[in-house]
Amino acid sequence: MKQQVESETLQRFRQDVAAAAGVAVAATRVFSDDYLSAVIRVPGRELSYAADKMAKCLQWRISYGVDTLRLDTVRAHIANGSMYWHGYDWQRRPILWVRPRLKDWAAMAQTRDNEVRAHVYLLELAFREFMPPRECAVTVVADAAGLGTRETDVWLMQGLVTTCVANYPDRIAKLCVGPVNSAVKTISSLVMPLLPPRLREKVEFLSDPTKELPRLLPEELIPDYMGGRAAHDLRGDSGNDAALLDVEVMIQQQKQKLAELVAMEAR
Repeated sequence: MKQQVESETLQRFRQDVAAAAGVAVAATRVFSDDYLSAVIRVPGRELSYAADKMAKCLQWRISYGVDTLRLDTVRAHIANGSMYWHGYDWQRRPILWVRPRLKDWAAMAQTRDNEVRAHVYLLELAFREFMPPRECAVTVVADAAGLGTRETDVWLMQGLVTTCVANYPDRIAKLCVGPVNSAVKTISSLVMPLLPPRLREKVEFLSDPTKELPRLLPEELIPDYMGGRAAHDLRGDSGNDAALLDVEVMIQQQKQKLAELVAMEAR
């Protein structure tokens, strides 16, 4: 079981983060004790470095307007089914499923900024609503089947790295991509050098997701589009025929899965 850092150490760390960011200590409450404990516990990481790192994240949150992000501004980028939360891995981490081919690549040049905001919205949603007790990281599974260079946007990749990766340190526990093809190799050659060393170590390329994913998550969660048996029906009774995903249904289902997980652990 993961343990929190002692409360006195956490409080001093919050004070250091607040001082470095030039804000009140109360502003650091957007970071849970579990998360800050995980940040502090990284082997070889000095507290002063960690405090500066979290201060920059806090300053970014304010300038980016993270707390003012609303679903209506990013709904279209989620309703296409290209990314959603569904289920938990063996380590109790919520799983973000990503289907790049479903994104509107033809319009990406005009909608790139909102696409990044949609990723931020989903991350914030998970950290706020979907985390089991003592957990603070997520697992990402990206479906690369049929992915080609047309479904690639270098500027989007850079935006996701500089916005989502840099400002959510230690939040991604595992990033799985598969099945591997020539496009994945090309994209990875561009993206991997941009990733922090710790995150590069967490990237796993899958030759056969159907056979390899059960090591990381329950087999019954593997979706049919990756060779599994799960339908991942997140549309519910939505009256919008164009939407592949109803965001409210996704939220409701994931909250239910969290409740079931917590109840099972309490037995």
